[in-house]
Amino acid sequence: MPKISRRQSLQLLGSGLLASTLGANAQDYPAKPVTLVVPFAAGSVTDASARLFAKEFTRQLGQSFIVENRPGLVGMRLVKAAPADGLTLLWHSGAATVAQTMLSKPDFDIRRDFSPIGCAFQLTLGLHVRSDLNISTYKQFIEYAKKNPGKLNYSTAGIGSVPHLAVEMLRSKAGIEVVHIPYKGGSSVPASILSGEADFLAWDPAVRSLFKDKARTLALFSKVRSPAYPEIPTMVEEGGPLIEAAVWYALFAPANTPTTIVTKMNLAMKQALESPDIVNFMKTNGYVSTWAPAEEFRKQIANEVTQWTEAVRVAKVPLQ
Repeated sequence: MPKISRRQSLQLLGSGLLASTLGANAQDYPAKPVTLVVPFAAGSVTDASARLFAKEFTRQLGQSFIVENRPGLVGMRLVKAAPADGLTLLWHSGAATVAQTMLSKPDFDIRRDFSPIGCAFQLTLGLHVRSDLNISTYKQFIEYAKKNPGKLNYSTAGIGSVPHLAVEMLRSKAGIEVVHIPYKGGSSVPASILSGEADFLAWDPAVRSLFKDKARTLALFSKVRSPAYPEIPTMVEEGGPLIEAAVWYALFAPANTPTTIVTKMNLAMKQALESPDIVNFMKTNGYVSTWAPAEEFRKQIANEVTQWTEAVRVAKVPLQ
């Protein structure tokens, strides 16, 4: 049997102690209250979903999870600078992968400066068109747009929003010209198609209950159909480009947070998704659970940053 040097013995001992310490960290975690930073104002959907999960995490893990609203990039920067001990976490929306692409000199990278824990649920955007345009399919929509360049317009919650970037990607890939009407916020967007101010939207499929016979939903910005709306085809099915555009809500930790803590919170999220309050929240708002191991969510984040970086370029969005 080969001899083991003193140095090797110390290395092995150190590794064992490290593994033991990490295991203890996960077992004892959280030993103190956890701050759940939300980069949106109180009362927003992101805030409401964060509070539902904070309640469930508190119940499961026996330690308080306290929501702290830090609107804008301030919230992301706060979590980035926090110790990697799992006591400061970030609850964010799909805007997390857009934020850095809007900055001329970003001082953070969602892929490098955060540890993705998991995506709780999402809502895939749909392409909605005014009924009086007599467009029934995605193909007819593209044909109409090509025959009438610059005639169709669409409204969104603002420049750089996910719906705006999704339509700009469609414009570029499908070779059509359309006009953007940006609002300051999303509350007026669905009404714009009813009033005739907007011809089409990239928006939540749940608004169909408001549209009734005033607008049609032609396709989803996705590669697979949504379990919440199985009757709506995807753009890919209809011969269109692959553009993934969804509103999602997810949990992040600072970079280098121990894998044991990330995994523990990932599994806590999975369990929380079974709670009656969260199940009801998803059903009421048309969300679909998208829980998966943390590493799968990390890949999703990387793909989205690539897509939105291209969209910002295509849309010629002024960088901040």
